[in-house]
Amino acid sequence: MLQLINRFLLFLVVFLFTGFFGNTFSQPNLYIQKDVEEYQLGRYISLLEDKENRLTISEAASDSMKKKFVYHNKESLNFRFTTSVYWCRFVIVDSLHHSTLGTLTSKNIRTWLLIKNDPMLEDIRVYYKDLSEPAHPFIEKKAGSIVPNSVKAIKTNDFISAFPVYKNVQDTIYLRVKSASQFILSFKMLTNGEYVIRNSQRNMFHGIFFGIFLLLIAYNSILYFSIKNKVYLYYVLYIASFALFIFILQGYYSEVIGRTFKRDYYILTLIAVTTTATFWLLLTREFLSTKLFLPGAYSLLTILIPVAPIICLISIVFKIPWFSALLSLTFLGYYITGVVITILALKKEIQLARYYLLALSGILISIAISISARNNFLPLPWNFLTQNILSMGILWEALILAATVGYRFSYLKAEKENEFFFF
Repeated sequence: MLQLINRFLLFLVVFLFTGFFGNTFSQPNLYIQKDVEEYQLGRYISLLEDKENRLTISEAASDSMKKKFVYHNKESLNFRFTTSVYWCRFVIVDSLHHSTLGTLTSKNIRTWLLIKNDPMLEDIRVYYKDLSEPAHPFIEKKAGSIVPNSVKAIKTNDFISAFPVYKNVQDTIYLRVKSASQFILSFKMLTNGEYVIRNSQRNMFHGIFFGIFLLLIAYNSILYFSIKNKVYLYYVLYIASFALFIFILQGYYSEVIGRTFKRDYYILTLIAVTTTATFWLLLTREFLSTKLFLPGAYSLLTILIPVAPIICLISIVFKIPWFSALLSLTFLGYYITGVVITILALKKEIQLARYYLLALSGILISIAISISARNNFLPLPWNFLTQNILSMGILWEALILAATVGYRFSYLKAEKENEFFFF
C-alpha cells in the first residue's frame, strides 16, 4: 500500500512539473523518420507574440528575437480573441537517404505539405529560405480563409503551403498567424500521398453529411407543401441554416465560391449561426405545441427570438469580435432552455417531448464538446472527432427529428380523432 502511495505521489509531482514548467524545456527539432509520412507539429513549435503587428520576417528571424520565442510543449494551443499577431517557428532536420517519402524535387531536396487543422485561421503566412540563392532570401506563401483562391497553390481551406526540406540542413520554417476569431494553433506536415488520403476522407465525410441533409430538406419541403404544417417548414429552415453554417465553417464556401466581400468568412458564419438559432426557437415552440400546453414557455421562447439577431448585428456593425463567442454561448443557452421546457412537457405527459429530448441530447453534447475544446475548458484533443463533433451532433438531431416530425403529425391527428370520438 505504501509503495502504491509513493508511486501516485511521484506521478502527481511529474504531472504538475510538466504542466507548470513544460515551457522551460528547449524547443526540439523535428527529425524526419523513415517511412513516416505525417507529423503533428504542435510539440515542435515555439511562439512569439507581436502585439503591435509590426515585425517583419527579417526581424522575427533575427538573432535578437531567438530567445523571445516561447516553447509551450503542447500539441495544440487555444487562443481567445486577440489583435496580436503570432509568429510560429519550427526546425526540421532530414538526415535520411531519400527514398519514397515526400516529393523528391532533386537529389538533396524533398517537398513537404503544411496544413492547418483549424478551419477558422484567417491569415497565415509561411516563410522559408531559398537556399539555392546566395543571399538565402525568405520566400512568402499566403493562406487562410480570407486569402483569395487565386493566390493559393491548392484551392482548399486546410492547405497552407508546400515547402522544401534540404538534406542534412537545419531548415527553420516561420509562420505568421492572425485571426479575428477564436482560433487553435494546430498544424500538420505530410507528404503528397498522405494529403490526398486525408482530403479524400474529409470530403467523403462531408459529402455524406451534406447529401443526407439535402435529402431531408427535399423530403420535408414536399411534406410542408402537401400538409401545410409549420413544423415541417421550421424543420427545413433550421437544418438548412445549420448545414450552411457547417459549409461556411469548414471552408467549403471559400473553396467553391471564393471571397465575395471583406470579412465575409466572419460575417457569414455569424449570420448562419443566428438564423440557425432563430429557426430552432421557432421549431421548438411549434413542435411542443407550447402555445396550447405551455403558454409560459411559449412567451419565453418568443422573447428569446430577437436576442441572437441583436447580438449578431452588434458584433458586425461595431466589429466586436468577442460577441461571436457570446452568440455561441447564447445558442448553447437556447438548447439548455429547450431541454428544460421539454422536461416540463414530459411532466405534463406530452409524449412527443421524449423524442425531442432524445434529439436535443446529441446536439447539446456536441456543442458542449466543441465549445470546451475550442476554449480549452476541458483537456480535449483537437482531432477529427472534436473538429467535426458539431456535424455529428446536428446529424443526430436532424435524423431523429425527421422521424419524429412525421410521428408528431400522426400522433396529433390521432389525438384529435379520439377527442372527436369521445365527444
